[in-house]
Amino acid sequence: MNEDVRSITSKNLPDAIRLLNESSRDTSLQYNVDFFDFLALKRFWNFSLSHSLIRYIDNQPAAIAINCADSETRHAYTFYWGTLPQFRNAKLSISLFDTFCQKLRDDGYTMLYADAIPDRPAQRYRFIQMFPLDTFLDMKGDGSHLSGHNPSFPVRKIDVALLSQIPFPSGDVFHWSQRPSFLANIDYFVEILGAFAGDCLKAYAVVPAHPREMILFDLRSPEECFPAGNDLLHYLAQHYPSPIRARPILSGSFAHRLLSDAGFSVTRSYSSLVRDLRITRSRRQAS
Repeated sequence: MNEDVRSITSKNLPDAIRLLNESSRDTSLQYNVDFFDFLALKRFWNFSLSHSLIRYIDNQPAAIAINCADSETRHAYTFYWGTLPQFRNAKLSISLFDTFCQKLRDDGYTMLYADAIPDRPAQRYRFIQMFPLDTFLDMKGDGSHLSGHNPSFPVRKIDVALLSQIPFPSGDVFHWSQRPSFLANIDYFVEILGAFAGDCLKAYAVVPAHPREMILFDLRSPEECFPAGNDLLHYLAQHYPSPIRARPILSGSFAHRLLSDAGFSVTRSYSSLVRDLRITRSRRQAS
């Protein structure tokens, strides 16, 4: 049996699309994308194709890993990692994972992040040295339980570049898709709405620029100002489609508490994962 690993390119893009669709079938992350859908995902998530790999067995595509990479922070994020059912075994999956981890490490990347889907608990990933980090939630609500509106915090659009200048508290947790660098890459797709007291930004929300459905990508307040956050939710309920779907929301965070008080319910819970590429090695190298 001959095996080889290739980076994703325009030449094997059909193989990547097939692998993404077929390996995710019957999971909570099921994909059904065509060529243009995949290009849209690539643009939104800013896939690093040189760090995204396909493993072939006897010249047949068998497994895929799709990664994002931030060259400034030297951090990476695994968007998807899966194997076709007929090739599914621990040895092949681990080998592909080890290969892209080593490639990231060789290229100077230090941390790898990912999310554990609910049907694959975070503890299952310890054997590849990916460890649970934080718990995130998907939430849903229509704003019908919001507390009274206080017009003390007018809402206006702000530039995404402003986010990198906000003095967030030390230890504030950002999902990969909430990092200012990520949002700067998709500024064509999102709007940042800020609630102000005078010239001081008290809270902000990240929403789609042209929503067919309302997804709240982030809701944050540097000072945990709940009245400002409440005013933002009132604004969203008045100007955007209902219901509001919020994701990813850090469990126990300002956004989680604010949305819970407004009657939002949790629809999904999952763990983020992390591997320190500086101190971990593949199982093959460690032996």
